[in-house]
Amino acid sequence: MARGYASPGVGQSCLHLLVALSLSLAAVVAALPASAEGGQRFAAEPSGAAEQNGTEFVDKLLRHATTLGAYKVTADLSMLKKGKPSKTVAEFTFKAPSLLRIDVLSGGLNTGAAVAVRADGGICAKGGPALFGLKMNLEKGSRLLRLPNGLMVTGCDFGSLVRWLKQQSKLGGDVTVSAAPVKIDELTNVIVVELKDTGSFSSSVAQRVLVDPSRMLPIEWILFKEGALLSTTKFRNLELSPPIDESIFQL
Repeated sequence: MARGYASPGVGQSCLHLLVALSLSLAAVVAALPASAEGGQRFAAEPSGAAEQNGTEFVDKLLRHATTLGAYKVTADLSMLKKGKPSKTVAEFTFKAPSLLRIDVLSGGLNTGAAVAVRADGGICAKGGPALFGLKMNLEKGSRLLRLPNGLMVTGCDFGSLVRWLKQQSKLGGDVTVSAAPVKIDELTNVIVVELKDTGSFSSSVAQRVLVDPSRMLPIEWILFKEGALLSTTKFRNLELSPPIDESIFQL
């Protein structure tokens, strides 16, 4: 349940903003038509590059992701919005053990909005200039933070995403990895990780993660649902161990 500190009318507008924000700040938000992206990596069929059992590699990826002390990264999120492909650009700032801030750099009404997880575990969201920067405290399990796939937007740091991949593999989807860095589409020297779907779509891929072998971190996270492209997240401008003032997580 959300706790606000704005007037009822404006608070309702902020609620609407947060609902929109929660639908755009993560790897999975809505069905993205396959025609919106071109290339082998956006096809739900197994690429053929990931042929080895990937369980140990995912464990290694998780160990590395959870040892990061601090980082900033820009995420380009592609999705379907009002029937048309759209992109939201957000900056994720993480500081161990669990401080996280997400700033929407571009995304229509959401531009300038932010969500932060504080040191005490509390969560605060702030509207952008279009909603006068109004703030609202949110409970950890608030529906405003939950994405259509069940993930929380506040659980989209690298460690949480890889942990989710591992959990999904334990539910029955086989995870495979390329034996060595490969070229896929225009991307060269990437490790391809694929998680198979389950049930009637077991011949399709549910997740495809492209990893930079030099940093052992994802550079692209591609999701599918029932054999169709769901969404893509491209990570860029990664800064490892930048100086971060913890006050930014207070909003």
